[in-house]
Amino acid sequence: MLSNEGKMKRRSKNDQEGRDFACGCGKTYLSYPALYTHIKTKHDGKFPEGTTSPPTKNSKGRGRPRKSNTEKTKDIYEQHNLGGGPCSPLAALPSNSVFYTKVEEWQDKPLTSQVVCDDAFALYALEVAKHTSSENFAYFSNFLFHLRNCLNLRGWQMEAVEPQEQDYCSVKPPSKTPEICNFFIQHYLPLYCPSFNTDLAISMTLHFTKFLETCGLTELKLSLIRE
Repeated sequence: MLSNEGKMKRRSKNDQEGRDFACGCGKTYLSYPALYTHIKTKHDGKFPEGTTSPPTKNSKGRGRPRKSNTEKTKDIYEQHNLGGGPCSPLAALPSNSVFYTKVEEWQDKPLTSQVVCDDAFALYALEVAKHTSSENFAYFSNFLFHLRNCLNLRGWQMEAVEPQEQDYCSVKPPSKTPEICNFFIQHYLPLYCPSFNTDLAISMTLHFTKFLETCGLTELKLSLIRE
């Protein structure tokens, strides 16, 4: 039986040291799982404005240098075995989805400056379909579905305006999309789609934002916290 001296002393909630995981409502926690549980139970899974968490650090040394963002975008089909194209994106998408309508619209349409996020998703889907099979295309469409939901969830807040009746992705250009990508990887996917492979999500996010940059749809450079 342990003596009182041998028992682990419970930390007081008033002790703020190390409580770097802060909810926008003012509550602070020692770990991301604790913060995640709080947001899920107290805020219906929606991250209040001002929620912060430090980047996850790996205490072990790495045996080789990390690949640069540019290197990762070049070999996404080979790296994740997602090749086998081309395929028909319309055949792989549900006919009642917003992606289907937009892809159909942009199939034979030249790129213009009047592009909203939903248009950018369609253009990216058409580009991906040139390089991947129908089966593998489903991974990309699932990624776009969740990224779109994330932008609709946080987009107006990112613009520092009150939420509008229209979906963010249906009216706003994709120029600010890279700003939300760290939130998408670190918070949205673990909460709404925890089964989505993190490495694949990072590669797709880098690939998509590089596509936006190449098309002149954003001037922002993406720098992910987690790699």
